[in-house]
Amino acid sequence: MQDIQILIVDYGSQYTLVIGRTLRELGFRSAILSPEKANIFLKNGHPLGVILSGSNWSVHNDGAPQLPKMLDISGVSYPILGICYGMQLLAHLKGGVVARPLGHREYGPAKVEVETNHPLFKNVSKETNVWASHGDTVQELPSGFTSIAMTKGIAGMSDEKNRVLGVQFHPEVVDTKEGKTMLRNFLNICGCVSDWNPSNMIHEIQNEVLKLLESTPDKKVILGLSGGVDSTTLATLLGPVLGDKLVCVAIDTGGLRLGEIEELKENAKSAGVKNLVVVEAEDEFIKAISTTTDAQEKRGKFREVYSRIFEEK
Repeated sequence: MQDIQILIVDYGSQYTLVIGRTLRELGFRSAILSPEKANIFLKNGHPLGVILSGSNWSVHNDGAPQLPKMLDISGVSYPILGICYGMQLLAHLKGGVVARPLGHREYGPAKVEVETNHPLFKNVSKETNVWASHGDTVQELPSGFTSIAMTKGIAGMSDEKNRVLGVQFHPEVVDTKEGKTMLRNFLNICGCVSDWNPSNMIHEIQNEVLKLLESTPDKKVILGLSGGVDSTTLATLLGPVLGDKLVCVAIDTGGLRLGEIEELKENAKSAGVKNLVVVEAEDEFIKAISTTTDAQEKRGKFREVYSRIFEEK
């Protein structure tokens, strides 16, 4: 974790993982950690920048998540970018005023006018389309901060040295048309150097599995193969390096689409899987869930049957 350039503090936003994915698309490695785990990381880690995610919390709620205690809120050690709740939390703790003037959440597309002279908005249009998803908003900036983006209210803020920044909208989602440019600008402010390539991840996964098997050469790797994107991709990564040591288990639940098992077998073969076990379990699944009408209960029973069959095999 020491070589992680950007720390993303996760406050529970549905878009937090999108931040990490977008940074990878830009070619940069990051770590997504809860405030508690981020605090542990910051005791010994030295990120080049920190991003605070959005959240469904209000800074005024009892029990609202806070900043990691080890976070240098001054921005001296590293630049900080607060997104949505992250901006509100920074403003609130630094003496600004956060409130809900509209009395309801603002959700959907919006137009923002940005200060193009600010390094966060370099090469961004003066007026740009963004995605908003918030109830609270920063009504009054903390001392020493200026507004760098506006809608009907404050949509962006910056301290005097451009080290502590915040945006009320979500630059990580595709609906913010120039969001990637904004995030790339923040990475430049942090002095980050591109260190991510998808091929690196492939080799890392393959090497990790091979290292695990070095100490137990007689063991095999068992992989549940559903036919979906995730398990098929993993089988494709592991098949060429593990050969006979990889055993894939596919469970026919009786709810698959017509011809899906045949497609799964063909994909497994193309992925280099030499050992594929297909379990016919339609009767067991029907018996377990056919009389259940509640969706959540049905999902729970499905997982139980799936896990039991997989572990048995």
